[in-house]
Amino acid sequence: MKNIAMKTTVVLTILLLSVLTAINADTMKKRSDYCSNDFCFFSCRRDRCARGDCENGKCVCKNCHLN
Repeated sequence: MKNIAMKTTVVLTILLLSVLTAINADTMKKRSDYCSNDFCFFSCRRDRCARGDCENGKCVCKNCHLN
């Protein structure tokens, strides 16, 4: 009986870890692909640019001052 409980615990632990890993990978992918005009605007303002637009999934800063 003890052996069956141990095997069940190991299998459930492995399943839980695989689910958590899949969720984390999906979350990280969404974060790295995240792009919105508001996010780009504030990101580009930090770099002293007047505009920031989301184009093809990437932030594009425009009208930047380089000093």
